[in-house]
Amino acid sequence: VAFRAYQSMLGRLASGSKNQCIVISGESGAGKTESTKLLLRQIMELCRGNSQLERQVLQVNPLLEAFGNAQTVMNDNSSRFGKYIQLRFYNNTVKGAKINEYLLEKSRVVHRDEGERNFHIFYYMFAGISAADQEVYGLLDPKFYRYLNHKYGNKETVQQWGTKYHEVCNAMDMVGFLEQEQVDMLTILAGILSLGNIVFEPQDTGILKVTNESKGWLKAAAGQFGVEEEDLLKCLICTLAVTRGESIQRHHTKQQAEGKSNDNNNNN
Repeated sequence: VAFRAYQSMLGRLASGSKNQCIVISGESGAGKTESTKLLLRQIMELCRGNSQLERQVLQVNPLLEAFGNAQTVMNDNSSRFGKYIQLRFYNNTVKGAKINEYLLEKSRVVHRDEGERNFHIFYYMFAGISAADQEVYGLLDPKFYRYLNHKYGNKETVQQWGTKYHEVCNAMDMVGFLEQEQVDMLTILAGILSLGNIVFEPQDTGILKVTNESKGWLKAAAGQFGVEEEDLLKCLICTLAVTRGESIQRHHTKQQAEGKSNDNNNNN
């Protein structure tokens, strides 16, 4: 398929030179992700690609899989989003590339069905960074986190995750992520996990407060997001609306507040 598409684009087949489109579809576990990687590798091979851009095109896949794929009941590496990849050629070689993603399953961050996992990157992070770095980012034992279902992996699986984490780091270096951007990414991921452990309870006034058991998680999340603890709490327990110059503060119920933290994670 890759060969015919490439040759048709160059006008070497009877149809003449035309833009080409390859659609990869199928049910979960059918092999869409692996087929995409094989097609890209074959196209790069056909155009004898060895430039920086062509290497970046191949290296972006580990990033997409880490942040957009997860283990499901049907598939250990299921893509939870769709992607549209554009390759632009000039003189038989790739001169531009663009990837559009859509329909990312953001809700997976906060809720998963029985037997399924969160996005790979959370597990790779714990397996790949040192104990000292985990302390720097404010990370604890992965089994403490509600967004990880209070579970982790066996020794063999963790080793595989560690290898994947280093592949992700190499990919980020290749596509141009700065070191500080990588640090910020890990800090935000840690903050998301902390935010998921915050639990609220109502006071006699009807205004919510964080339970004593989860105050540490609020403090941790605030530090990881780089905001004041009080500001983060206000964001979670109430909504401020301004109408005709007048500020109106509406307090949330427990269900709304915990849903608000989930909404914040979905927006990150």
